[in-house]
Amino acid sequence: MSLTVLRTLGGGPYAEVGRPTVSASSVDGKRVAVAGELGSLYWPGDATLVGARGHRLGVYRDGVCEWLVQPDWPVRSLAFHPELPLLAIGAGSYDGGYFFEGDLLLLDLGTGKVISTLRRNGREIRQVEWAGDHTLRVLVAPVDDDELDEKAHTHAYPMEIDGDDWTAWPEITLPLTADSMVECQVPPTGETLPGFEWSGRTRVWAVECLDDGRVLAALDSREIECWGVDGELAWEIGEGSSGRQIAVSADGLTAWVNSEWPDDFGTSRDLVLLATGQIIEEVEFDGATTMTSSLGWIALRGTGPKPGRLTLVDAFGDVAEGPELPGFDSANHPFAIRRATELLFLQGGQDKSWRDKWVVAVDPYALTVRRLFPLDWQGSRHLFGGPGVMLDDDLVHAGTVYDSSGLQPGGAFVVRRALADGSPYWVFTTDSPATAIDELNGVLYVGFTNGDLIALDAAIGTVRWRTRFTLDGQPAVPLSLATSAPNRLVIGTTDGRIADCRVRR
Repeated sequence: MSLTVLRTLGGGPYAEVGRPTVSASSVDGKRVAVAGELGSLYWPGDATLVGARGHRLGVYRDGVCEWLVQPDWPVRSLAFHPELPLLAIGAGSYDGGYFFEGDLLLLDLGTGKVISTLRRNGREIRQVEWAGDHTLRVLVAPVDDDELDEKAHTHAYPMEIDGDDWTAWPEITLPLTADSMVECQVPPTGETLPGFEWSGRTRVWAVECLDDGRVLAALDSREIECWGVDGELAWEIGEGSSGRQIAVSADGLTAWVNSEWPDDFGTSRDLVLLATGQIIEEVEFDGATTMTSSLGWIALRGTGPKPGRLTLVDAFGDVAEGPELPGFDSANHPFAIRRATELLFLQGGQDKSWRDKWVVAVDPYALTVRRLFPLDWQGSRHLFGGPGVMLDDDLVHAGTVYDSSGLQPGGAFVVRRALADGSPYWVFTTDSPATAIDELNGVLYVGFTNGDLIALDAAIGTVRWRTRFTLDGQPAVPLSLATSAPNRLVIGTTDGRIADCRVRR
């Protein structure tokens, strides 16, 4: 195997499912099913990954996750069959404008097979309960919010589904209504299920490897944390805030961390002493910003739609006003480039900033913006930004091609381009957006929203190897990653864990 996970940092009970929201125990008490939420892959500085699903369901036996399911909708209710190795899953949600969408799922506890029983006739299933071996009682949401007016969100139709053999995976068509309705409170997805221990960890947005072997991580509910070479947590800062980006100084003694507080009122960009975790400098903002770093400089760009001036901070923590850039769009302009030799940004038109985007470099001394090349090397497409890394005089970056119908097959890409004029050396296309990129020994390691981890030959763009990333035997999604010589790859996941790995070319 080309990837070996040596240890997992930041784990805990039910770590795979994120925030626990719904649970059920089997009749014999040997299994527990826990549904949870990881949250949307969004922050004001990056909305390029929003389509990834954040709903999870884990089935545990003796504390070990046997099966991990990724439903399309939040799980509302769970019920183990009294005799069969079968779990009924009621799922669904309001679409925000009219319909109550969802499904009734069946999970085979012997094989891990998941079946949608409603197929194309989806409805939100708010409660499931077995009434004997053959009958499943369900509470079904109305089709839309016109049907019951305000009660549509608080009431449901009780129905019974009979089946002689539930292991035959029946296709079920539910009636639109029932003779009566009952009050039915939907469990809130934003609250932790009472009585469940949860670490509060999700979405590791950034990781960095220090030369002495320690690991830094920025994640939801933590501004920044440091893991020692022994695998123990050395220190952490800012419980309650959320870290988004990390920029380590060239000497490895300090790091800037871009963090936010709840409700997007992020104000702190902290310079942290890495030996102790002490905050030694702070730059405050009224709103969220995205951070770019290069050769001791950091540049902060507001994430609002109106044009604004950059804020520049030098290696000594001195703050200065930078040049103006057109407004920021969280789907169009994310462009976090690792190991950049210049402060790189995406710049669009003055009036319509999402159009005609160019890669530009900001000179922090002359306070000028220099156009390098158009983001689209073909010249006619609307591309979204993404992560990247500098390689010598070249730029490797990822992104997606906009389509009004959504991301199309082959609509995500990784490309290597000459920094001088933007000409592409190679282009790798795939179906899922890239979450993070770094390079080591001529190999590019790229994580994707579908859980893939792919190693590309940095010179020619061919696939060295690819794997569906797993932790403790279950699938996990790499959200951030960083490499370190001679063969180390550290991966931060959407569920809040950090994998310390060894890689082979």
